[in-house]
Amino acid sequence: MHRCRRVGLQDYRLLMRMLTVMAFARAWSVGLRFGVTGLAAPRQNKLGVLTSRRLVTGAKQNWCAIESRFVTSLRKDCGVVGGDIVIASVSGGCDSVALLHLLALARSSFVPPLAVSVVHFEHGQRGEVSLCDAFFVAALARCYGFKCTAYSWDSSHTRSSQINFRTWRRKASLALARGVLSSFSPQRCGYVAFAHHVDDQTESFLLRFARGSRLGNVFKGLVAQATPCFVRPLLFATKCDLVAYLDAGNKRWREDTTNADSSHYLRNFGRIEVLPSLSMLCGGSHHLQNRLSMLHRQAQFFEDWVTHATDQWLGSSTWIDGAISLSAYAGAPAPVRHEVLSCVQEAMIVCG
Repeated sequence: MHRCRRVGLQDYRLLMRMLTVMAFARAWSVGLRFGVTGLAAPRQNKLGVLTSRRLVTGAKQNWCAIESRFVTSLRKDCGVVGGDIVIASVSGGCDSVALLHLLALARSSFVPPLAVSVVHFEHGQRGEVSLCDAFFVAALARCYGFKCTAYSWDSSHTRSSQINFRTWRRKASLALARGVLSSFSPQRCGYVAFAHHVDDQTESFLLRFARGSRLGNVFKGLVAQATPCFVRPLLFATKCDLVAYLDAGNKRWREDTTNADSSHYLRNFGRIEVLPSLSMLCGGSHHLQNRLSMLHRQAQFFEDWVTHATDQWLGSSTWIDGAISLSAYAGAPAPVRHEVLSCVQEAMIVCG
């Protein structure tokens, strides 16, 4: 009678290495046969298989519209022109895979065609699974004939945190863009494309609101061209749009299981527990984003007025022997008084 032995750490590592090799081989073979993606991890997020399958019918009717809007976003919102260099930041997830597929189709819409390459950041937080993601992205890039550059996080130098990860990715992306540009003619421009979409806009609003940001910053949204180098050409689409688009084309992607953990990550909690109800109350993600954009404009108008009114008040005869008159301060509008106090507190912090 055979006894079942407990699976040890060495057995687990061996199994994961075998799965990694199998995943790479499958991605490569499928890519050669169909020119698309390789393996896909089981979809364990709340979108689920049923939700994505339900969206396929509508996506087949609208995916051409998504591809057309993507090209328009690249041209008008991001400022990309023919011959430019676009480096797609691809994690292997749904959003970035959709970005890469759309870039592969859109590159020939420009004259001369866009020069597209891929960058992948391996954070080393999920062990062998992170390596599987890296293999998947490399195989996907190879299917399209794109060069893929991968970076691995060195935890021995800097503490692992989301802020440090973000700073690391931005610096590495900029360095890569400059390096790629140096090998082309000086007339070309280089961009690093990220896969942020409409739902990311709303998630950012929830986080800023929860952290008590200033009024103008709470409703401030992501922009298509944040800097001369960083662009976000998918801000017209929702998460469901991208899932439906990939499903309709039978495209595959990797799932990060930590995205379903709403107990340890505030952004996940907002996305999983709060956003669905908020979007439903507003009639959908696009309607919610439109309302946030309107609130942002109103908040910006208000902040501009407060800044102008405060400058005028400080420039008027409110000073007595180098100090602010208390009677004049008491008669100022409440927003102006609050702004003056904020300026005084900032000055005390700087001087102290």
